[in-house]
Amino acid sequence: YFAIPQLTPAQKRLLEIRMKLASCRHRNHEEVVDEDKRSHETKEDQMKKRRVEREERISSENDSLAASGKDPEREWLASMTAEEAARRDKSKKSKKQAFGWDSFSETAKYNVYKRRVRHMEKHVPPQKRQPGRAWVGGVRACSMNCWRLTRMSAASMLARLAITAAA
Repeated sequence: YFAIPQLTPAQKRLLEIRMKLASCRHRNHEEVVDEDKRSHETKEDQMKKRRVEREERISSENDSLAASGKDPEREWLASMTAEEAARRDKSKKSKKQAFGWDSFSETAKYNVYKRRVRHMEKHVPPQKRQPGRAWVGGVRACSMNCWRLTRMSAASMLARLAITAAA
């Protein structure tokens, strides 16, 4: 720093006022910059800011509960009203509904598989039905999810090809 020479009381007062004025100017500039940022914030920025504030508030509440020896999760559940619980369950159910590519989930794939198997079983002659096997026109589904041709079905396919080629 610099050495302050001996100042008269009026000069000291003037120096203090100038220092206060400089600090006020600095704080005012910071506020103007913050206000400009807030006015140009997008909705995503506002949501991020609110989320961070909410997480900070929740973590401080959890810390105070943990310091007092209480379980934060149990306290949160105990303070929830019936309306809040119903609204929370409703929002969870609505989030489970799939949309777009997500709609072809594991359950949808399984349902498509069941529908195909059910369709195959309808069109299998009774003499070819065996428990645990799916048949489609002489083609048998093996347990490893692959298809094998039986000798009879291969011969009938070759015969059909020969008939269509001759025609």
